[in-house]
Amino acid sequence: MSRPAVTWDERRGVWVARPYLGISPSTGKPIRPQRDMPGPGRYEQELAQAMAEEWYDMLTAGGAVVKSRRLSDVLRAYVAWMDAEGRWAPSTTPTYLSVIRAQIDPTVGSADVDDMSAWAVSGLYASLMRPVKGREPLSTSSVIKLHWLLTGAWRWMVKNGITESNPMPSVGKPSPVRSEAAMLTMTEFASTLSA
Repeated sequence: MSRPAVTWDERRGVWVARPYLGISPSTGKPIRPQRDMPGPGRYEQELAQAMAEEWYDMLTAGGAVVKSRRLSDVLRAYVAWMDAEGRWAPSTTPTYLSVIRAQIDPTVGSADVDDMSAWAVSGLYASLMRPVKGREPLSTSSVIKLHWLLTGAWRWMVKNGITESNPMPSVGKPSPVRSEAAMLTMTEFASTLSA
């Protein structure tokens, strides 16, 4: 891994950082996220460098360096980063790791993050909610939990230059199943009062 050195992109008029984060085990290619450092002008390289260093530190916080483009690996890096930053309740980390293990790994976990379209994510939701031989369908609330994980993770991926596209704004969140309230008879109501 190397610290990011900023370079001036003359055509676009912006400083750019592209740190080397190792080789992707899934593709064998170098991992080089890119991020523009908006704001500093042509002669403000020190400010752009400081911004790049802050981004690099955020990207690699808690050892959560993204060493693979596989969806399950990137999601684990996101969870590790959020946990290291203390961005959510302590129970959220094991919950999201369980979601990745049970719902992502056996389905689309090996897919490259750039290969995941809104259609692919919607198809994942539909397949998880259908009964399959040997597996009960997931509840709507479980799929909504997955939706929130993916929504936050893709925002983080785009913000940190891991990918340029975010399919999640085009993915509909499953609607929770609402059950009708049952009306009690007078006898049932009376029994609840006496209990």
